Amino acid sequence: MKSVGLMTVVDRNYGSMLQAYALQQSICELGYSPVIINNIKYHKKRDVLPSWKSRLKRAIKRILASKNKDIFHKRNTLYQQFVDKHLILTSRKYYHIDDLSKTGNDFDAFVAGSDQIWNPLIWHYNEPEVYFLTFAPLQKRISYAASFGITEIPCEYKNRMAEFLNDMAYISVREKHAVKTVFDLTGRTVPHVLDPTLLLDAQDWKAIANTGCCPRTEYILCYFLENETYMREYVSQLAKSSGYPIVMIPRTFMDCINQEHEVLLDIGPSEFLGLISQAALVCTDSFHGTAFSINFGVPFFSFRRMEKKHTSLTYSRISSILQLFDLADREVIYGDEVNDADIDNLDFPLIQEKLERQRFISLTYLKETLENVTKGE
Repeated sequence: MKSVGLMTVVDRNYGSMLQAYALQQSICELGYSPVIINNIKYHKKRDVLPSWKSRLKRAIKRILASKNKDIFHKRNTLYQQFVDKHLILTSRKYYHIDDLSKTGNDFDAFVAGSDQIWNPLIWHYNEPEVYFLTFAPLQKRISYAASFGITEIPCEYKNRMAEFLNDMAYISVREKHAVKTVFDLTGRTVPHVLDPTLLLDAQDWKAIANTGCCPRTEYILCYFLENETYMREYVSQLAKSSGYPIVMIPRTFMDCINQEHEVLLDIGPSEFLGLISQAALVCTDSFHGTAFSINFGVPFFSFRRMEKKHTSLTYSRISSILQLFDLADREVIYGDEVNDADIDNLDFPLIQEKLERQRFISLTYLKETLENVTKGE
């Protein structure tokens, strides 16, 4: 069986781990032996010192983390259990690209993706070239659903980005606007494919979901990454008009200490899947919260974060998936009026038909590129 080395991000957040699992499983089902390269991120020293606001924010985060270490410890334990049970990683950990250069002959093909592996705004977390597979033979380099995370590449990164992209044998991207980005940088026309989590269907995900933490009554599930007041106020009004109680998966300190709604702290990736699959409604500002709602056929609202420099750039990930499935009306923007009549206003049979068609296209790309690389074409 041909082996495939996967270069992706396996962070302790739900989307990161679940997209890694999905890409691993999809390649496995195509008849290959995939292994996730255990690449350890590190914080490179920045040329410019962070602003006082950034330093203050980090200090507050450290204080809150220390005060709530028991909460995060339980969740981190569930993350690690998911990794141990479901992910196939190399036994060796790689810290630098010099170490990775020795793996070039260990695999028949290399696949980079998905998530924001090509986002230059977070290149300081690692050596960015690892996600362009520069350590592997050129003819073995494939990207699957790679994301830039932003709509425009800053000028100071364009030349280096173009160089990396030109050395990829096969490129596919997750967002529609990224097709134009690659063309502008390289002149190459590349396919727009699904996020790996959408390559698996609802039954595949339910097989590893844990519904034991789900309330017995219908509920609105909230999963917000940003601490935006308007999002919570909107959901509170939905709860009053619909009669559904609110259940929160907290990511912010304020959500952790919320006294008005049920807050579920011990939630790992499997529990995350279970909670979305059983919800009457999902309210989120998360790309993968949106993607799993679509995949499970659960009504949802996807909230646009307030116009800050980084959030306005990165929201393109969510707008892209909403446009792909003609679901722009599920977006909530600051100032929108609450209308609970919109909760179930979704044609899921039509959405599933579109999803199956896009899934076929995406899997065909992955299958053909792997065949071409492993056969030496």
